[in-house]
Amino acid sequence: MRTLRPIDATEELTLDYFGGKLQGLPVATRRERLAVRGFVCGCSRCVREGGEKEAAAPLLSDDEMLQQPLSSEEREMLLRSLPIDTT
Repeated sequence: MRTLRPIDATEELTLDYFGGKLQGLPVATRRERLAVRGFVCGCSRCVREGGEKEAAAPLLSDDEMLQQPLSSEEREMLLRSLPIDTT
């Protein structure tokens, strides 16, 4: 992993799975959109904005997550992330 600046050993690192599209949304909306994929964000921002001490929402099981349809945007992001076979 590369960073644009030095990172302290105690500093939290986060990864934006939606390419910035959730950035300006309220925590409840961000959590709702992430929950569709079975993900509960426990980053300091979501916890702080949600008013909890830590993230506590339950995760979906693998079967439940696989039953959720992908949006066209999610499908496109997934396809872009797959390695291209050039053989």
